[in-house]
Amino acid sequence: MAASTESDGVEKAAILLLSLGQDEAAEILKNLGPKEVQKLGHAMAALKQVPRDRIEKVIDEFEDHASKGAPVAVDNETIKAMLTKALGDDRAANLISRIMQG
Repeated sequence: MAASTESDGVEKAAILLLSLGQDEAAEILKNLGPKEVQKLGHAMAALKQVPRDRIEKVIDEFEDHASKGAPVAVDNETIKAMLTKALGDDRAANLISRIMQG
């Protein structure tokens, strides 16, 4: 299977949010920044209609990913890697220093 592109990941997140329903999706969206909400909103609007098999595939992939390994163990290096990948080196470094200071 080919590696997911960022746009593919955003589309999958949009499908997952839409499948949750308005209240649950709103709870997630209100914890995201404006740029992330804008990306997801754009992806949701672009979907128009999603075939049932595509929704099931995204949910199955999420479930499979979530079920691997019992507890989620997160260390500082994992957090740094995620933030750097999401935000880029400069923005992540600034945020990481603030997070690590408490």
